[in-house]
Amino acid sequence: MRLLEKKNVRLIASGLVLSVFFIACVKLGRKTEWAAAMALPEGRVRGPIGAPITIEEFSDFQCPSCKRAQPVLHELMSLYPNDVKLVFKHFPLEMMHASARLAAKATECARRKNKFWEYHDTLFERQEVWSKSQNVRDDFLVYAKELALNEAEFNGCLDDAKINLAVSADAAEAQSRQVESTPTFFLEGVRLVGGGQLKQHGARLIEVMKSEKTKGKRRP
Repeated sequence: MRLLEKKNVRLIASGLVLSVFFIACVKLGRKTEWAAAMALPEGRVRGPIGAPITIEEFSDFQCPSCKRAQPVLHELMSLYPNDVKLVFKHFPLEMMHASARLAAKATECARRKNKFWEYHDTLFERQEVWSKSQNVRDDFLVYAKELALNEAEFNGCLDDAKINLAVSADAAEAQSRQVESTPTFFLEGVRLVGGGQLKQHGARLIEVMKSEKTKGKRRP
């Protein structure tokens, strides 16, 4: 009986430590990371614009870990459909992934026609195909055509300097925030590296943040 009691005490203590850790992460993240209340990139936000909790995702379309993280993101968005919005940001790791920047530019071209997320999903679903292709640009044009986008217009867009600048702006932000790998997430400013950390801590952090925001609303 005593052994059981000691075990219960340890479990309760561990739970308290974990709760304190999460609350500290939330408060520390707000102080040390960029504020999540930023100008949202039009067309690259998934979920309600007015959702109180923001997940920023720095990602690379040719990155296998980024593809593996997608089901984790979809699960969180499904669990908290009214509480969470996802903001996608480009961070193509060009030294490792030769087609990553072109892929990012392709999604930006699709965004001009309000089809960013459709193209985003297509690239991750078919990552194993186009990432090994010898004619990746042609593959991207095929995907554009499948989404009813004008092929010639899309092809010209891929060479548009403004499109390239949009990708570079996100990459510069990633570097300024000391993002070193993809995917990296900022959940209300709290850094989570990789889908594993997001899966392990995401839901718990969201619950803590929901509680903190609710308390904030109740304060006079």
